[in-house]
Amino acid sequence: MTQLIMLHQGQARATVTITTGQVLEMVSFKLAEDVAEEHFLAAAEASNGALITLPGFLGRRLVKTGTGEWLDIAEWRDSASADAAGKVFHTLSQAEVFCSMIDTNSIKVEHHPIVTAG
Repeated sequence: MTQLIMLHQGQARATVTITTGQVLEMVSFKLAEDVAEEHFLAAAEASNGALITLPGFLGRRLVKTGTGEWLDIAEWRDSASADAAGKVFHTLSQAEVFCSMIDTNSIKVEHHPIVTAG
C-alpha cells in the first residue's frame, strides 16, 4: 500500500510517499581474489537480466564503499518476493558469473521495511 502525504512549511512544499510492505535488501560483500573490477561490473550489468525476471523485483543499485566492500541494494514488493529471490538468484544463468566473482565468506544479507520514499 502506498500513501502520498503533502508536507507544507511556509513556502516550502514536499511530497512524501509512505510505503507499506516493500522491502529493501542490502547485500554486502567483497570481491573474490583476482577479480578485476571492470569484469565484475560487466557481470553485475548482465545479472540485471536475471533480476528483472523475478516476481516482485522493483529496482537495484550497486555501491562500492570506501572500505572496498560492495553493497548490492535491491527493492522488492514484499518480503516474500525478496526471500524467494534470495533462494534462486545464484542459480539463474545470467547471474552465475556475477555470483562466482564474490567472496562467499564475506556475504551479509539484510532485509529492511521501506517506510518512506520520495
